[in-house]
Amino acid sequence: MGAPPLARLVPGLLPVVDPREPLRVLIASLAPGGAERIVLEWLGAEAGRGRKVELAVLHRRRQALPVPRGITVRLRGDEPVASFVAGCARAWQAAAAPVSCHLVPDAVLAMLWECGIATVPVIHNSGAGWRNDPRGWSPAHVPRVLACALQVAREVEAAGCAAAVVAIRHRPAVTAVAFDPRQRERVRAELAVPRSAFVILAVGAIKPQKDYARAVEVLARVARSRDAVLVIAGGVLADDGLAELDRVVDRALALGVSGRLRLPGFVDPIEPWLAAADAVLNVSRFEGRSIATQEALAAGLPVVATAVGGQAEIRHLSFHALPAGASPEAFAERLAACPVRSGLERTPWYRATREWSVAMHPRARRGPALGTLFVTANLNAGGAQRSLVNLARAIGAREAIAIAVCGDSTQRTFAAALAAARVEAFRPAPDRDPCALAESILATAAQRGARTLCLWNVDAPVKLLLAKHAPPALRLVEASPGAYGFEEVDGAAMFAEAIGFGAREYHARLDVLVLKY
Repeated sequence: MGAPPLARLVPGLLPVVDPREPLRVLIASLAPGGAERIVLEWLGAEAGRGRKVELAVLHRRRQALPVPRGITVRLRGDEPVASFVAGCARAWQAAAAPVSCHLVPDAVLAMLWECGIATVPVIHNSGAGWRNDPRGWSPAHVPRVLACALQVAREVEAAGCAAAVVAIRHRPAVTAVAFDPRQRERVRAELAVPRSAFVILAVGAIKPQKDYARAVEVLARVARSRDAVLVIAGGVLADDGLAELDRVVDRALALGVSGRLRLPGFVDPIEPWLAAADAVLNVSRFEGRSIATQEALAAGLPVVATAVGGQAEIRHLSFHALPAGASPEAFAERLAACPVRSGLERTPWYRATREWSVAMHPRARRGPALGTLFVTANLNAGGAQRSLVNLARAIGAREAIAIAVCGDSTQRTFAAALAAARVEAFRPAPDRDPCALAESILATAAQRGARTLCLWNVDAPVKLLLAKHAPPALRLVEASPGAYGFEEVDGAAMFAEAIGFGAREYHARLDVLVLKY
């Protein structure tokens, strides 16, 4: 007997109805920093998939991060901020989706609101570092607020913010250069650091928040027992940074470790410096969820840090968190247990960079109203799909429903049955990427005023994203085919950890769970 016939996908079986719009982002500047890195990594990932992206930048900086290819940049010149923002608003007037705003002061947000532009502000730091007052944000102008960590989201809520707040856990990209022994040798030679020396790396702009003078005190304790060097990879962005730099140098001189201190300024890319280091030290007084800390962990480095803000949420075998008020001796003791690295090993690092897009789905009403939007994986032959088709044919005549089919299908029967019953069925995105699917589905639900989102045999990452980002008023129902529905969510643990939303949070968000048995 020959090989059994293989099922083949039916191309073009359903129309692709994808209401996602170009992404529009407003940022204060592109100065080197964690927030700026997040924005550029996110937009670069979207532009790399062919998405139209427009980035407006309020302030030029002498030292600025490079913008990835494919992104349209609006960079303010000498014109007043109000004039620049008004020009952006005119270009964005017809958009249904809100504008993503990063490190933008409330006065500028208000300029957009006056032009009828909704905004999604992103909070990148703990309360001590805020540039905004979330109490003044009305849901009419701010449909949702994004925070860089769960603890930061709680601070925003506790401050009296009336808008919905969602935490997004961004994990930065780290290239193979961070594991290149040749880069390790090169950078250490430039720093005049011997192979046997223990290199402690601190990353970020020199400013009071980072408290690098305390890092120098830690260096002095470590140097009592080993040949240690502290490298501060960061420069000065503001006047308070100059005063802080003086404080750092004065402390190093007073403790007799100025010869062990290296100040290369801002470095880009960071990967060669991660390769050169043996550990990363973060003694910040407050943090959101440090990108530098996460870069170090992704590069296989141990990190000793203060457990402030979102730092306390990091779970990693190489992450050692100490109370904010811990003594320099306590930090030095943790660093003493870290060896000089003999090899550079890459560790798994699951990322969901484009989750930021899922939170940007449009809110304006467009198109015919829907009561229930069903979501399913495909229209292949099978019991779950047959049940869905039979249900849709039975209720489609008396209730406005539609079916979003996430993937391709291998047969035409069910699609034809739905068409004959005049039940709308479509593909929400041209591929099966979870972020694209979730964003498109939520955009469709919002634009068409759907009251209920019913998940019917849907892949776990898509379910998790939909449940995390569905607005509270949208009723969420899952019709589970049985026990393996639970197993699939449990099996998506790496994805769940990347987005900070797992099985427990998913089932808590459901309004109704319908079990087959």
